[in-house]
Amino acid sequence: MGPQMSTPGLSGSVCGPAREEGRAGAMRGMSAPQGKGHLCTLVRPRLAMLCTVAVCEELFAHLEEIRTPFLAVHAPEDSRCEICNSEALVARAATTDKQLLAAPGGSHMLFLDKPDITARVLAHVTGWLTQRC
Repeated sequence: MGPQMSTPGLSGSVCGPAREEGRAGAMRGMSAPQGKGHLCTLVRPRLAMLCTVAVCEELFAHLEEIRTPFLAVHAPEDSRCEICNSEALVARAATTDKQLLAAPGGSHMLFLDKPDITARVLAHVTGWLTQRC
């Protein structure tokens, strides 16, 4: 039997087919027979992803404690992480000053997207922060 992948803090929160597809894709990527060089290209990004997941799990475990303004930015067309995940984050945050900014036309790499979409999102985020600082 192969290795088990588990994300206890997020496993119940990720909605849609992305959850199982993500796990299957990770396993395929780690086990693909592409020689020694393949492992070198996987190690750093995978470690970075593990650190990111650990931080996300910690934050997700304490969402009900968030009392500061909360802004989630998400592209509805994101095929890697469905918008229902961001909707769940916003719904769980305890603060009343919270917003989900949907960025139509964007992708999973929203801030590296098309320049016009990136500019529009950054303008909104800047305005949102300016109102609160």
